[in-house]
Amino acid sequence: VSQSRYLIDHDNIFSIREALVDENNANIWLKEVSNPEQFGVAIVEDNKIKKIIEKPKTIISNSAIVGLYTFNKHFWEVLPTLSLSNRNEYEITDVLNSYLEIGRLSHHIYHGEWLDLGHSIEKYLAASASLI
Repeated sequence: VSQSRYLIDHDNIFSIREALVDENNANIWLKEVSNPEQFGVAIVEDNKIKKIIEKPKTIISNSAIVGLYTFNKHFWEVLPTLSLSNRNEYEITDVLNSYLEIGRLSHHIYHGEWLDLGHSIEKYLAASASLI
């Protein structure tokens, strides 16, 4: 039985047929985008993630994190090391960077359809129309 659990951002829609998961690590999926300033991005060098940044003001990477994650038992080791953000929340980028620091973050390229709805009613309506 898998010990990993999927986490999907609330405002994302995916078409997933199969997702390979590294059970020993947290997993994220990346997709190249033209507007990286609207997403958390991963800086990838030599097929290794160097850092994760939430909504960078300048383009440092086009590899957006699509909002699909798996976390394993190490999540409970990472969580107590985090501090609350200015928004008084735990931030997913802090969780991911913590996994990265302990060498337990794997990444995959997402090839399916991905709709990030954000906070726009227009995006929700367009997504609804494309699904029916």
